Amino acid sequence: MIDVPDPAMLAIVLVAFQAGAACPAYYARERLRGFGRAIFDRLPYRPPPGLDEEQALREAAEDADETRVGSIES
Repeated sequence: MIDVPDPAMLAIVLVAFQAGAACPAYYARERLRGFGRAIFDRLPYRPPPGLDEEQALREAAEDADETRVGSIES
């Protein structure tokens, strides 16, 4: 026999699905990126051996810019 989920939980999932389906994909993607940035911003950062923190962050930002430009041009 198939177990039927709780009707309240099923209603919440259905409403969440409909809200997500009504949301433009680019908007949802940007919200998720913002959430990821907020979470990763709280993690402690340790630079690779041989680099000071400022230089490592600068290189990481440059790599991110190059990656983003490459994905836009594709």
